[in-house]
Amino acid sequence: MERKKTRLNESEMKVMQIIWNAGHPITGQQVLGQITEQYKGSWHPRTIYPLMRKLSEKGMILSLIHISEPT
Repeated sequence: MERKKTRLNESEMKVMQIIWNAGHPITGQQVLGQITEQYKGSWHPRTIYPLMRKLSEKGMILSLIHISEPT
């Protein structure tokens, strides 16, 4: 079976570079911190989190969400 090629736009590629350079699993908050540092605060959480959701939908990243039940 042939793999489908996924195209990334410039913003998605910047996020993926942060993730790849980390060398280990990182949180969305860590991605936000790194990208804000590298691009001098020009990114906002309302930009990063939907972008990471889109990358997850494309199968580029694995999103793990922990939901705790009220006790």
